[in-house]
Amino acid sequence: MPSTSTANSIPEPGIKSRMLRFFLGSIIFIQITFPPTLMAQSQGGETESSTVSTSIPTLKEYIVAKAKLARMFGLLKQARLQLNRSTFDPDILLDSLDYDAKNIINFVKNDVRFEQYLGLLRGPVGTLMGHAGNALDQSVLLAKLLNDAGFEARIAEGSLTLNQANLLFQTSLSSVQENISGTASPELLETMRELNRLSGKPNSDLTASIDSLGEPFQINSSNLHAQVRASSDLIKSGMEAILPGFSTPKVQPEIIKEAQNYYWVQYRELSSHTWKDIHAVLPEAVSFDSPIKAMGYLSGSVPEEIQHLVRFEAKIEQSLNGKRVVHDLMQPWQRPAANMMGIPLTYTNHPNSLNSKKDYLDVRGALLRAQLYYPTFNGSLPSGGKAFDDKGQLIDPDAASNQAAGVFKNVGDAFGKATSTLGSGPPMKLTRHWLVFTFISPDGRENSIERTIFDARIKDDTDPLDLAVKLSQEHTFMVSTGNMSEDFALEQILQRIESSEIMLSAIMERSYFLQKPIELSQQDLKSVKPQWWGHYLLFPSFASEEKMEGKNSLYVSSPQLVMYSEYPPIGKGQKRTIDIVRNERRALQLKNGKVHNAPTEMVIAGVWDTAVEGLALTDKGRKSLNTFISMEGAQKDGIKIILPKDAKTIENLGLNTQVLENLHNDLENGYAVILSASSPETISGWWRVDPATGETLGILYTGQGSEFTEALSLISGTISFGFWLNGLAGCVGGAVSGGSEAQFSCCVAVNSAFWIGGGVVGAYAGVTGLISSLGAFAGDMVYNMATAQINLCGS
Repeated sequence: MPSTSTANSIPEPGIKSRMLRFFLGSIIFIQITFPPTLMAQSQGGETESSTVSTSIPTLKEYIVAKAKLARMFGLLKQARLQLNRSTFDPDILLDSLDYDAKNIINFVKNDVRFEQYLGLLRGPVGTLMGHAGNALDQSVLLAKLLNDAGFEARIAEGSLTLNQANLLFQTSLSSVQENISGTASPELLETMRELNRLSGKPNSDLTASIDSLGEPFQINSSNLHAQVRASSDLIKSGMEAILPGFSTPKVQPEIIKEAQNYYWVQYRELSSHTWKDIHAVLPEAVSFDSPIKAMGYLSGSVPEEIQHLVRFEAKIEQSLNGKRVVHDLMQPWQRPAANMMGIPLTYTNHPNSLNSKKDYLDVRGALLRAQLYYPTFNGSLPSGGKAFDDKGQLIDPDAASNQAAGVFKNVGDAFGKATSTLGSGPPMKLTRHWLVFTFISPDGRENSIERTIFDARIKDDTDPLDLAVKLSQEHTFMVSTGNMSEDFALEQILQRIESSEIMLSAIMERSYFLQKPIELSQQDLKSVKPQWWGHYLLFPSFASEEKMEGKNSLYVSSPQLVMYSEYPPIGKGQKRTIDIVRNERRALQLKNGKVHNAPTEMVIAGVWDTAVEGLALTDKGRKSLNTFISMEGAQKDGIKIILPKDAKTIENLGLNTQVLENLHNDLENGYAVILSASSPETISGWWRVDPATGETLGILYTGQGSEFTEALSLISGTISFGFWLNGLAGCVGGAVSGGSEAQFSCCVAVNSAFWIGGGVVGAYAGVTGLISSLGAFAGDMVYNMATAQINLCGS
């Protein structure tokens, strides 16, 4: 995938679903690198001073641990070499196809499934990973493979007749799509077993889990499946009662017309040869009834106007003398969706008070001292980025970075108070902060979705800490354009583990030699990328729902986007959310020789997405809220369905302002909303259903397709994820101010455990397959190893 070196460029491709392997490596690291004597004493409840003075690790223990660490990284590198890279790397695929034109053409024709959608969505890598694409995406993949193999290839554009377009669906929908999930090779399984043996804690459950890696990704939970079926049936029966025919498949002639805009590949071996037409969308034994006339050609790159694009923006609203003014915190960031597939992108407002080790030992106090916030996108100030304060004043980042910033803010505050006397409005005030995701389709339509971070219109927050916490949330979002290769996921995960070897070795050394300063350069710290990894469990989970019986095809038809957010850790609990911002798909079936939609499957898919989104947040002792919990009374007390035409009826339900506004948004966008009939005035969530297609998603009172959790922090001040990197800097900056060296060891151990574990613990008991079968034991081990440090950390 292309990338650039600018501050706004997309980072290198992110890690996907096999995050669990990453957990395994992290657990082994915790076990083999931190002194066992230190661990044992923490469990025994001895004081910090006795821990340091009575238990000195021996040189022999250090040598053994260092050797184990080196062996662990050697095995991880070995595992990376044992992946099936041909599932995501076109160059490796070409090797397996012997650079032979016939082999290349037959691969795309027979192994890549036709799925109709507008324009270029997936690109060559995304099409290869998903083994599926429309005519343009398949042609882009085929042309790339042929060109890279030494042939000359170009993409032709033309128009199909209705009969020819219909042929595409007749061949693609004539059989149920096979599961294309990868399986682990025997060599990879043996490497994983060796990693398990190296950990020193043989576990029969782990062995069974590793053995299951050869199975396709799936979620084995009868309770979850039953819950999805019950909620889906409730939605379908309710919608059918109010809209007869809702569940009946309807003929889709418009999708046939959409497919008439057609692309194919022409290639030749030498420039003196005649061009040959290759229609990648048709299996080898199928052909069109007549030649397609080329009306133009694509060469070089695909124009943006026929690609799916995603734009990201961050905004604030300021009230000044009663007038509301919107400010952009950054220039709009826009990329083709195909280039964003599987890449974690992170936005946060970094408080100017979180800089030193002292700040990170007292996050609460630091947030209370915050005067300015710097918008940070992918770890740096975005193009056009502006710092701002709690009054909504924008400040040039250069001015904000020097000592004049405090003076500037004080002058601004005084100005705000002075101007407030000139009119009847309130003083200068920050009234709202939100993010905007805009999805631009090849036909020019734009769909903008806002996600509110802070809104004084709903709740007039005057608590400085509450405001600082909301503004300092970290948001990691990822786009998916189709199925991801599981090997691609593990490849990216292993790369990131390997990049942390120098850092982990330094931390291990400090754990054994408490007086030895850790020598880590800025480059060492920057080599580690602390983004949340849960997306790589979520997207394959979304694709694993049970299919209806029949000849159906369910697929991503425009960019999906999921955002994970976490609040700064300021106490015993840390709030985290997962938000399905967009989950558009198509469900088609062939019936009586015609293409129909499959609304029932769309309902099941949307309910499934809502059910599994919380898997990546499941923690020990968590408290959570999702649509299933908010609709618990619906099975017993019944439901209330409101159609867009009846939007005014919600005014009489006694709903609070936030719920009312978000329900209105869904209704205005053409969705029906399904509420529990019991106590609507206390509603915290609902089902949102498209009456035309059956597209369904669980929505919470915030207007987000979310699951909220409050994970119990293990120790006061645990630095989690986005705060981890700077938190580590606080640990390694010398002896902890006011604390002991034992507290230092705890600081690095616990923070490393939570960062490397991704904060995802105990979430995968019902998940098997190459992606996530290791999650259940790995999460438990992270949790147990971290809790063993509590006594060293103090309260």
